[in-house]
Amino acid sequence: MLGQLENFFGTYLPILTNGNFGTEYKDVVAFLILIFILLLRPQGLLGQVVKEKV
Repeated sequence: MLGQLENFFGTYLPILTNGNFGTEYKDVVAFLILIFILLLRPQGLLGQVVKEKV
C-alpha cells in the first residue's frame, strides 16, 4: 500500500503542483505517511498490548 501511494504521488505531484514539486518528493511523502502511522499507532499496525510482569 505504501508503494502504491509513493508511486501515485511520484506521478501526480508534479501535475497537481504545476511542476513546483517533482518526483523527488515521493520519498518525503512516504516518510510522512510512516510518521503519521507511528503517531496514530505507536505499537504498530498489528501490535498487541503486553502485560507488564512485576
